[in-house]
Amino acid sequence: MSPLVRCLLLLLAVAVPIAPITQAAAQEASRLPAVVVARGLVDVDGGLIQIAASRDGVVREVLTEEGQSVKRDAVLARIDDRIPKVQASVAAAELAQARAALKPVELKHAAAAREVRRLEALVASKAAAAKLLDTERDLMATTDAEIAHQRAAIALAEARLAAAELEVEQRVVRAPLDGVIVRRLARPGDGISTLNVTTLFWMAPALPLLVRAEIEEQSASLVKEGQRVEITPEPDERQRFQGKVQRVGRAFAPRRTTVYDTRERTDVRVIEVVIAFEPGSFETGSAPLLLGQRVIVRIESGGRS
Repeated sequence: MSPLVRCLLLLLAVAVPIAPITQAAAQEASRLPAVVVARGLVDVDGGLIQIAASRDGVVREVLTEEGQSVKRDAVLARIDDRIPKVQASVAAAELAQARAALKPVELKHAAAAREVRRLEALVASKAAAAKLLDTERDLMATTDAEIAHQRAAIALAEARLAAAELEVEQRVVRAPLDGVIVRRLARPGDGISTLNVTTLFWMAPALPLLVRAEIEEQSASLVKEGQRVEITPEPDERQRFQGKVQRVGRAFAPRRTTVYDTRERTDVRVIEVVIAFEPGSFETGSAPLLLGQRVIVRIESGGRS
């Protein structure tokens, strides 16, 4: 038998048992969970809040610093409010003047009413002329109109005072929710605008952390709500956090830039997936994750088809 024939027979003998082994391995692999791997960012529901002033002006004082926890309606900064305060003082004086002007008219009306009652008795007994009664009734009607006019003036003055006080309040920058100031951009003396909105603070609401991951188009069909997720911080892959897919986006869109990193490529079509951490994820002694921290997510998407 020639050497060439012997080599061919040997190769055939080796190749025959490989086929069933390869087929069995493929069947076993098909039963393993497919894993969709993507990058994500630690965030909170709704994202960071950009806090701006309601009115143009100059920052007078800043009352909070980065990293400080604040409660809802806490004062973060004040805009120069000297002019609105003067206007509020003028409005308060006008209101006091209008209220003071009402008292004499009310006294005049009360006197006219007494005189009408007295004259009605006298006219009934023919002791006084009816003309006098008519005159007093006209005076009482006139004072009624004056009282109505003065009360309207008081209401107008109250509205002007409320508007002036609101203008003062609009110069106070307050926290919209409980949370943490993660960035302070405001400095005393800075000019701010509401036309081109000037952000004064970045605030993280006091809400549970979550991960926003962007799944590329070719893997999107494998991701469903409720699937288990392993979350690994990029700087330290020894840490592991467990989570579940909470929401899956309903539309593809270009990759979004974020406030954490504006250098991301945006010419990729992705779908956003929101991942919630499992309860107790941060009670194991691991270092807490920070907002904007990059993570790798591995989503178990079931068996491969």
